Amino acid sequence: MRLHLLFERLSAFQESGGELEPARLTLTRWLALDRLSEEAYRRLMRVHLALGDPAAAWQVYVTCRAKLAEELRVKPSADTLALAEQMRASAASLGNRPARRATSQSQPPSELVAPLIGRAAAFRQLVASFQRARGGQPQVVLIEGEAGIGKTRLATEFVAWARAQGAEVLSGQAFEMGGQLPYQPLVEAIGPRLEAENAPEDLLEDLWLAELSRLLPELRVRYPDLPAPTQDELSAKLRLFEAVARLLDALAQRSALVLLLEDLHWLDGASLDLVRYLARYWKGHGSRVLLLETVRREEVELNPQLSTQLVDLGRDLPVSRVPLQPLSQAETLHLVQAIAGEGEQGTRREREPREHITARPSRAEPERAPAQEAETALVGLGDFLFAQTGGSRCTCWRRSSCCESGSGWCHG
Repeated sequence: MRLHLLFERLSAFQESGGELEPARLTLTRWLALDRLSEEAYRRLMRVHLALGDPAAAWQVYVTCRAKLAEELRVKPSADTLALAEQMRASAASLGNRPARRATSQSQPPSELVAPLIGRAAAFRQLVASFQRARGGQPQVVLIEGEAGIGKTRLATEFVAWARAQGAEVLSGQAFEMGGQLPYQPLVEAIGPRLEAENAPEDLLEDLWLAELSRLLPELRVRYPDLPAPTQDELSAKLRLFEAVARLLDALAQRSALVLLLEDLHWLDGASLDLVRYLARYWKGHGSRVLLLETVRREEVELNPQLSTQLVDLGRDLPVSRVPLQPLSQAETLHLVQAIAGEGEQGTRREREPREHITARPSRAEPERAPAQEAETALVGLGDFLFAQTGGSRCTCWRRSSCCESGSGWCHG
């Protein structure tokens, strides 16, 4: 019983902290000890989904169903069946789209895959906000940091985890010229979702679909009989905002909704006004929505309109700030060792089949010496870590074997 409790708490801690690979290993060991724990099976399914491997998640469900039938002659519980149905629905909506990211076994040996290191506290803060939003308390979270610090990476890992919890996720990204394209990030967020909906009229009445057609003219191709939107300029903007708010609230009634808007500092003024309207609507309706935004801290100080909007937003909804700092020396060393270890395994996997091949190297592609391959890998590793750590100097890298090559990248 104590060991069972240890696995339960450890896996929950790892999952909530975004440590998905350690959580997968913990849950696998838990199931080796207790092959009939549905809670462990469900958690492992969610972790595989968050890792971008729905096939593995489904296989866990199949194993769970078979074990319960074989040893207890019972069917999976309602919670397990609901998670399986969620996976079916998600697979149907995604069609043949590629997975979010490949696993380490299928990753090309030359591609560096960084584990999420040094962001556990930030990830848990996101999870806590999501849990409050799912309980009917809409939330706003700002992930702040300088360019290249890892805001998008943290947001990507979190929304993958949220999807595994059954949340609906919509995302849009502003860009530097986006100020000349009103509502562009919101169109990017809701357009594909509405297109994937079999019956949008189940979400919104024709009156509001007609207003949405201002942003999404393709709706009129799909529904040519929609009424004309209002021509009154004074009320047109208000009705458009109301249509977007009703759509997002309708989605949130089905399941908790995460709306991710990246690069908030480039958001146009019209979109900022819409975000403020959405916040007030969600507050009044208790919508199960988490608004997740990434922003460069230095850009907020240079944008008075954005600073004012963020202050006003805080009057309507709780706004949590998640500031990201460069990795510490210990965290950077951990990252170096994790990537170097993964790269070494990938190189070994790449070379193993060639041990049985005696083909002559091509003249067009001369075989590179091991030292040259190592140098190329280290250059890539150096560029990668420079971006991951914000270019911070780190003396601890000298203790890592990858710094012994004298490549000149490490600074002491």
